[in-house]
Amino acid sequence: MDEDDNGFLDGTEMTKLAMWVFDSFHPGGQPIAQADREREAAKLLTRIDKNGDGVLEFAEFAQWFTKTCEGIKKFRMNQARNDKDRITK
Repeated sequence: MDEDDNGFLDGTEMTKLAMWVFDSFHPGGQPIAQADREREAAKLLTRIDKNGDGVLEFAEFAQWFTKTCEGIKKFRMNQARNDKDRITK
């Protein structure tokens, strides 16, 4: 996603990351307007920009991505367990 190969994500790259997050973790959702995309990108950057420099460096992204993947894994495991419980009842 680092289109200009400067070592971090900023501007439209953050918007693309936000859209990837939205599309990946909210499948089947409604299309999101450009203004909402930019707002989501700003929120995402605020959450994961640990040093507050206004750009997303790889280390910040990697830490956030690892934590996010762990959360998704737990969510899916719980969802599968709940589905199994519903089927067996």
